[in-house]
Amino acid sequence: MEAFAEGFACGQTGILFITIDDSDGNNVLGPTSADIITLEKERLEKKILELEQKPLEFFGSQQNKRVRIGYYEYRLQTLMADPDSYFKNPEPFEGNVPVPDKVPSN
Repeated sequence: MEAFAEGFACGQTGILFITIDDSDGNNVLGPTSADIITLEKERLEKKILELEQKPLEFFGSQQNKRVRIGYYEYRLQTLMADPDSYFKNPEPFEGNVPVPDKVPSN
């Protein structure tokens, strides 16, 4: 534990991959950056497809639908152009359509 205390200053953030030995003594490594990028790309593409398949009534208007889809297309383009910037600068998006689990109760 002391090695960890010496290696990390307070307040630092980032991704830490830990090497773990399996039962046979082989090192098991965490996901590579390429794996993380691939997973995020698949997540964004799935979200775009999901939104494209939703009926217009879900969004209220064609403009709202294009805004929502456009946001995820923009994030996908950002991911592919500069993955480091994408992960360092997350952009939360709420839009003007209530998320099903965040629908206000009246």
